[in-house]
Amino acid sequence: MLNSDHIEAIKRTEVGKVAKKYGASVVYLRVLCERDVLIGRTISAWNLGEFYEGASSVWKGKEKPAVVKLREFWRRTPHHYDWKDEGGGTWVPKKLKIAKLITLDTTDGKTWKKEVTAIAKKLLSQ
Repeated sequence: MLNSDHIEAIKRTEVGKVAKKYGASVVYLRVLCERDVLIGRTISAWNLGEFYEGASSVWKGKEKPAVVKLREFWRRTPHHYDWKDEGGGTWVPKKLKIAKLITLDTTDGKTWKKEVTAIAKKLLSQ
């Protein structure tokens, strides 16, 4: 299992080569969340993990992990979203042409965990 951002085709090609070498199959899980929910979760979280705590930033306040995570979200937005210039404009998820892509929307904190269970059962049955 690989936990990373593989939106770029070149990264997916490399993963595919390794999977083929070992006779494994590749399934991509796209995790989405409504933007305001993501931002709210990020600024209200106390522990965002070592990646965000250890990253370099000119911001040295206690909020540094949240600042770094939001910076990364902003940096990666054009890879994952297209700008829709209607009604003031908004970012909408790109339509991806990726085989074996499963999308999970975590906006609703009560239902997405059930969806994870269903996805896992589906993958295990294949």
